Amino acid sequence: MSEAEPLLGSHLNGDLPNHDKRSDHNTTDLQTIMHILKANVGTGLLALPQAVMNAGLIAGPLGLVVLGIIASHCMMVLADCSRALCQRHQISTLNYSEAAKVCTEEHFPRLGTVASIVVNIFLCITQFGFCCIYFVFMGTNIQQVFSTAFNISIDCRVWMVIMLAPVILFSWIRNLDTLASFSSIANICIVFSLLVILYEEFYRFTTGNEASKAAVRVVSLPYVTPETLPLFFGTAVYAYEGIGVALPLENKMKTPSHFNRIGWIAMSIVISLYSVFGSLGYLAYGTVLKGSITLNLESNITAMKIFFLLTKLFYSYAIFATYMVQFYVPMDFMEPVLHKCLNLHKLKNRFPTHHSAIKMAAENAFRAVVVMITAVLAVSIPDLGDLISLVGAFASTSLSFIFPPLMEIAVFWSSTDRKCLRVFSKLEWVIKDLLIVLLGAVGFCFGTYAAFYAIVIKFKEGTSSCS
Repeated sequence: MSEAEPLLGSHLNGDLPNHDKRSDHNTTDLQTIMHILKANVGTGLLALPQAVMNAGLIAGPLGLVVLGIIASHCMMVLADCSRALCQRHQISTLNYSEAAKVCTEEHFPRLGTVASIVVNIFLCITQFGFCCIYFVFMGTNIQQVFSTAFNISIDCRVWMVIMLAPVILFSWIRNLDTLASFSSIANICIVFSLLVILYEEFYRFTTGNEASKAAVRVVSLPYVTPETLPLFFGTAVYAYEGIGVALPLENKMKTPSHFNRIGWIAMSIVISLYSVFGSLGYLAYGTVLKGSITLNLESNITAMKIFFLLTKLFYSYAIFATYMVQFYVPMDFMEPVLHKCLNLHKLKNRFPTHHSAIKMAAENAFRAVVVMITAVLAVSIPDLGDLISLVGAFASTSLSFIFPPLMEIAVFWSSTDRKCLRVFSKLEWVIKDLLIVLLGAVGFCFGTYAAFYAIVIKFKEGTSSCS
């Protein structure tokens, strides 16, 4: 399974997948668990200590657990809806946008394509948001590496511009198989980096003066911080943004009926890791936390300093490799639109000899422009924490908390075979879904406003910097 498949479908023209499409079911339960874990462990994890700081010492971990359970439930709801629609319409498999299309057409036949486009738009916004965040992450961490190791002080925005050239070159790679080796190395880098970060968190929490400081923080740190709670919501939802992998993973499984069970196992691990990682990070560093905990890794001990520098470099490389995969996803959707707008399909008639080269040049130019747009946005909002909160609240909330419950109501409204109806009445079941939608809507509004307001205030005060 390619890492791009989890998110976007290309069925905006009204066509539905046939019975043979994506029929290679060969992923084991254990492999599916690993894929779910991988989909949820990214830059969002590194921002969780600051997220806990924004919520409070009690509200933070509790909120991570509650939001994690709801996000996991919505992931399983989406899978249930897809299975029911596939059985009802004799379709082999559906991705997110296809499921939204079929689901909507059952009640509003003319709006199916609109629903598919809306889902794909939010998926594109989410993916481009990820790409912007990756630029900021690479710029801020590389800045610290060169400042610490070589005493070279270059603004993180300059590093983002420097990174633009290699990112553009790699964005021209069309075959994800070519990126497989880069992705494998990136996985090793992430594991190494997380082990170093966890070690440092435990060390600061349990050893010497740092342990005494941590003990004081347990008493002195606020348990709830209502004024910055919306920022916590955006970051937490961003971190749990793994719902896009639900349907492709289920579609690839040898035993798709096991998805919900192994999905809960994987998400239980994710929720536990997030709660421990975020809480320990907050207790270890207190209120001086930055947008990514990697930016807090500092030491006067030479050996630890080297480990911390390697951690920042390794994670920056991993994010660089991940950018290519995330960028591939919206391109798979947008390039056909480019072909249609520029009539590239007619090039063969006009330029029979050079049509392939002209087509590739147009695609490469388009990809370069899109990469530059994500870089410009990153340079404009170099505060990693605020940017993560904004992307999480605005884009990820709709995909994780709003669309799946609405789809469940639409798919199972007239059905009597829904398992939950054996325990709850239909009214209670609908109220549950509407409450999740309400939570998502409130988080969307307040989280987006809070993140945007924080960004604007820092611009006005001239304090918008790499952090």
